[in-house]
Amino acid sequence: MEQYECPFAVGDIVVFMEPSEHDKARRPGWNGTMERLVGSTAAVERIAWDDECDSYLIRCDNGRWSWKDSWLQNPYSLF
Repeated sequence: MEQYECPFAVGDIVVFMEPSEHDKARRPGWNGTMERLVGSTAAVERIAWDDECDSYLIRCDNGRWSWKDSWLQNPYSLF
């Protein structure tokens, strides 16, 4: 799949969103501990393309988890 432009940049503030059950079972994987962050905000720290899941993986919780870009949202787009 051809790379698309990441909707976020390093330093952007994002809201953690809960993915669908289908997406939770796919790479990079969902850890139950991630659920406690759903609805909270953080700054994007690192962005990298992942060929295996055809999406950007983003670090924004002090590097603890890899979040797919589709699992994050701009807080201003929630209204």
